[in-house]
Amino acid sequence: MDNYEKIIKDNLIRLYKKMPGHLEQLLPGQHHGDRFILKAFGSTCRIGPDQITVDDKPATGVVGILISLYALHANAEMCSPTPYKAYRELPNSMPYAGAFASHTEQILIPHIAEIEDNLVRLYKKMPGHLEQLLPGQHHGDQFILKAFGGTCRIGPDEVTVDDKPATGVVGILVSLYALHANAEMCSPTPYKAYRELPNSMPYAGAFASHTEQILIPHIAKIEDNLTVIFDALNGEPGSGSEGGDISFSVRPFPKILLKYIFYLADDDFPASATCLFSNNALSFLPIDALADTGEYTSKKIIELITPP
Repeated sequence: MDNYEKIIKDNLIRLYKKMPGHLEQLLPGQHHGDRFILKAFGSTCRIGPDQITVDDKPATGVVGILISLYALHANAEMCSPTPYKAYRELPNSMPYAGAFASHTEQILIPHIAEIEDNLVRLYKKMPGHLEQLLPGQHHGDQFILKAFGGTCRIGPDEVTVDDKPATGVVGILVSLYALHANAEMCSPTPYKAYRELPNSMPYAGAFASHTEQILIPHIAKIEDNLTVIFDALNGEPGSGSEGGDISFSVRPFPKILLKYIFYLADDDFPASATCLFSNNALSFLPIDALADTGEYTSKKIIELITPP
């Protein structure tokens, strides 16, 4: 057992030794047997007497420590958002202020810089009728489209998703999609595996892990929540010709379709998940961005099927 695991174990012992009444209301979350379930860091977290899991995987690092500490400090006080405070304004923050700035704020600058650079390039050589090429809507100097189940707005200075600044990977993907907008229409079939796309080799392993394998523990919930997934991601059931026990397509971008095919576990084979791309997806995003598109679509599916 390493130091992180020992800290988590000690925190859980303290929590379960003096368990506050109705902890599920204090977190808040849900209570099933001796386990407590809550959303943290965009994932489903389960706190038990012996371990913490995140999306059904043991959380043995810093995230596990943070969740155990959050549970230990649970109380009846409600979140009071305003006025917001800078980290340096908090008591006793001085020893950690430098690391906070480096690891929380400055780490985002490359993403923001890439988004800003993409927007400068886009607005410098704006194609005519971009709203028709995306396709989307045009209001003043803003372009609006649906992406990853949210309403995205592209402006000369920023990208927003559901009216919140998109300063991370999704913001980069939306800005790249706009940069690559063209008159070609989406051509779904024949769908292609990611590894079949040119120059995909450097990203194929991460794609399999972050887009396909990440969904395997959730297949049952996915099957139970297809309507929710379809409504959010403009999806539809598969035709049946693609095989699998469950299949469907979703649209993370207006001109890019992803086909998901799932096989349930049986006596001979484990469960599996496959994600395929519409035939001409490379016409609308570069190869590395397509890998990220698959990953963030799968993360969105998990978000949609996970209770708040």
